[in-house]
Amino acid sequence: PGVDSGHDLPKSAIGMDFISTAHPVQLACLAVFTVINVFGLAWINEIKRNEKGSKRQNLTWTFRRNAYYALIGTLIGSNCYVDAYYDMGTSPNWFLVLKVYVVLFPVGLLDLKFSEVDGVPLFGTFFGWSMWIITGWMREYITERYFVETGGFPILILKPSDYASWRSLLMEVPRFAGMVVGTGIFTDLAFSPMHRLCHALPGAYKHIHKKHHEYTTKLTSLLSYHSTAIDDFLMPLTTVLGFFVYYVVMNRLTPQFAPQSNISWYLMNVLLLFNHAHDTRCAEILTPGLPRSLNFVAYHNVHHLMPGRNFGLTVPSDLMWDRILGVKTVTSLDEALSAISKKRDERQ
Repeated sequence: PGVDSGHDLPKSAIGMDFISTAHPVQLACLAVFTVINVFGLAWINEIKRNEKGSKRQNLTWTFRRNAYYALIGTLIGSNCYVDAYYDMGTSPNWFLVLKVYVVLFPVGLLDLKFSEVDGVPLFGTFFGWSMWIITGWMREYITERYFVETGGFPILILKPSDYASWRSLLMEVPRFAGMVVGTGIFTDLAFSPMHRLCHALPGAYKHIHKKHHEYTTKLTSLLSYHSTAIDDFLMPLTTVLGFFVYYVVMNRLTPQFAPQSNISWYLMNVLLLFNHAHDTRCAEILTPGLPRSLNFVAYHNVHHLMPGRNFGLTVPSDLMWDRILGVKTVTSLDEALSAISKKRDERQ
């Protein structure tokens, strides 16, 4: 697969030795953030339980937005510094899959603190979180088997010289945009129909997916990891197909361009968390100026308000499957809120 100009992308060795070969500083980062994540979630859950039924602090959106920027900037900036100076070992792809989920988890903790949710299950959340990591490793294994000559599809790890070059930093914009659009479309080819089946089959919905819909009007980022064991595995499993197809397509179209980097992966993980964010404006934190019609947080928020709507990750995929199945499920947040308000008035 492609090599960015001026970069020799590392080959990734197949195997589970990626932990033992990583630099001690990288391992220390994982250890520190793991402790922060576990105790942080337990602590915030306790705070939310104590707040239950009482009036919560009403923080302005400007304050919350700036808090997100400060936390995300600190997390990504500090870890990019560590990545630039300390090696990830013989399998950087495998190591980075684990690292992005560990070091970005505090973004979910902050969103939980800002939300009106009364806490999330500790064990269940970390189980669902681990399923995303495991399916990420499955993706890397399949990719390495396909791109066997190069030991996988290398991830560009930016070095100190890259941060001194505006050209190198600007390349992260199309890299991130390509990942968002490409993987979103290809993943949805599997996610949307599978999600529809989970709702259409009575047994599947009751025993597999219904738990995820325990939260309706009040959401928070960590709900991305909240469901039954099977559902926690099946949903991220669709990303294996999406990313693999994206890798193959990009290798054919732009063999000299590395379509993924450590920075783009950190940003992608933030988007994953924001898919269930407590406020639809969170979509604009990484994509400022995003049109309301493309607000992915609002789009999925509709699905929790009206489970028979907006099954996919993207509008184009849902429109395609709606046409194939002869139904109409794509609904805007305004339409959903209007329909819910109308039903409420009729009951009264």
